[in-house]
Amino acid sequence: MPANFTPSNPDLTYLLSVSNGDKRFEKMLINTSIQSIDLKMVDVVSGLTEKDADKLRKAVHSLKPLFAVVGYNEMQKICSAAELQLAVSGSQQSCENDISSLKTQWPEAKKVLLHLFEIN
Repeated sequence: MPANFTPSNPDLTYLLSVSNGDKRFEKMLINTSIQSIDLKMVDVVSGLTEKDADKLRKAVHSLKPLFAVVGYNEMQKICSAAELQLAVSGSQQSCENDISSLKTQWPEAKKVLLHLFEIN
């Protein structure tokens, strides 16, 4: 994980630009994105458990736009790196550190988003 990555500081530039100041829309988009990320993280764990590199690659690929929406561009970059490593090597071992970082950082990042957008 890059040293400058902090879950406490999401870059919400994209979200704010598409919401046009509509707080309800922002909250809905964040909530939907969080739910989608949670589901895809289950797929990541499943791919690891099943030792299914293709399933894992597809899961990290689908996380990229979701992390972009919620402002965690560094996590998006980690997904891109993991996806590339999986495509090239076909082995989940090539990206274990990246996947571990995602699994460790996402719960904290999620808490920050829930707090920022007052989602219960």
